[in-house]
Amino acid sequence: MTAIKIKSGILSWSEDNVINASNDCGVFILRTSPTTDSIKIIEASENLNKDLVVRIADSSLSDIKFFDWYSMDTFDEAIELARSWNEKYIS
Repeated sequence: MTAIKIKSGILSWSEDNVINASNDCGVFILRTSPTTDSIKIIEASENLNKDLVVRIADSSLSDIKFFDWYSMDTFDEAIELARSWNEKYIS
């Protein structure tokens, strides 16, 4: 069973919000709007803060306007949750 420790809620895609992301492992979602049908990327992360900082600097993601993150106990749980959500929301 996947155990989410902390949910960020949907946040605007800004440097201030990104730098406040958890340093835990988990899953992050990048969106063009706050709706489920706008999800562009769902990815597991060993360090949410570090990976989101890298992503916000990526100019190819200029259409991203919102994001959310989910802190998990283990990276294996994060991988499984990201796989499941990718199948459900992106595939």
